Amino acid sequence: MIDDYGPVYPTFSIKADWGVLEVKKGGIFMQDWMKVYLPLSASLDTNNSNFENDGWQLQLKQGWKIKESKRKGDYEVVKE
Repeated sequence: MIDDYGPVYPTFSIKADWGVLEVKKGGIFMQDWMKVYLPLSASLDTNNSNFENDGWQLQLKQGWKIKESKRKGDYEVVKE
């Protein structure tokens, strides 16, 4: 557990309305099951629906996309 953020998971699989997230290494921590934090080694091509980075993969379902958040370098999954 990291103070106010929540538990840390070294590996994890999430299936939700927006798609599937598989974390194989690098760890994540979730805040109230509404936020997931992942390492990002390069910027994302937000026009894709499949994303892969060192240690994790994200596959979005149709109707969902990635957009850049308010804070530079942060991204979020949103419904189109």
